Amino acid sequence: MESLYLWMAFDTVLTDPAKLIAVLNEIQSYGVKLDRIDDVEPVRRLYTEAVVTELLTIPPVTHELPCHDLIGRGPRTTVGIRACMPTAQSQGSANLVDVAIDRPGLRDINILSSFFQSDFFARHNIAYAFLDTWPEFMKQYVSGTINQRLPGIFWLNWFSGRYVEAFGAGLVEGLPWSKTSEAEGGLACWLYASLTDAPDDRAELAARIKTGLGHAAFVKDGWENLPQLALS
Repeated sequence: MESLYLWMAFDTVLTDPAKLIAVLNEIQSYGVKLDRIDDVEPVRRLYTEAVVTELLTIPPVTHELPCHDLIGRGPRTTVGIRACMPTAQSQGSANLVDVAIDRPGLRDINILSSFFQSDFFARHNIAYAFLDTWPEFMKQYVSGTINQRLPGIFWLNWFSGRYVEAFGAGLVEGLPWSKTSEAEGGLACWLYASLTDAPDDRAELAARIKTGLGHAAFVKDGWENLPQLALS
């Protein structure tokens, strides 16, 4: 199976070391090991709370240097982190954590999909998330940040209450998803039943969902009602 890819956009400011450490430590508690972390390649520093705190504070995050781009690694795992000030006008989306797992098995799929059915997203103020394979993410990728457009429709999609309200709960829940599940703070939506068994009409299914939500939400600066994340 292709690399597994979890992408999470936070409605909070990850430049607070305690917030980022809490997220990373809980991800590890699920069994996604993180050994090393740094802000440059190659990754060469051991992952510790002290190192994370140092990376987020030295040099200090300022309006001139609004974001830190960190990368962590573990066995088969890469963790990307973008931690920005709340008013940052950066070249990329603000306050993100993504997890990529190489050579994933069913256990890995179950671990990452379990985030969508627990209170993990609510407790860590995650506003939007998706889970799919890396090739599918790249297939759907278009330019623009999370404050300009939604990335796409993926196998498993998370819309926090802000997004559900912006679209309309009845509209989102009434779309032809394979399954939806309310979790604390939002709604998880499956495009089809099993990630390991994609249907032949996957692209058509995603297109129907996009049509229902409105194609403007997936176009850079196309939707005025798009929630704005991590802004003061």
